[in-house]
Amino acid sequence: MSFTNETYTVEFAGLKRDLPLFETSPGVIIPMFNILGETELVEKCAEALAEKLASIDFDVIVAPEIKAIPLA
Repeated sequence: MSFTNETYTVEFAGLKRDLPLFETSPGVIIPMFNILGETELVEKCAEALAEKLASIDFDVIVAPEIKAIPLA
């Protein structure tokens, strides 16, 4: 398993990120993203999520423990 020299560009809530590509096994390459430490991106995504949920009456937001807590 190793990083390649290539990246994959994605856009979240109007912010672009170039994600490094990681080969998990021969011929299987995935972009790596870590939301931890991405304060600007978390804030923008939280605002976008809040807009989408504005018309829904709910009491809690549930998220997986790993890496999703900042967004939730």
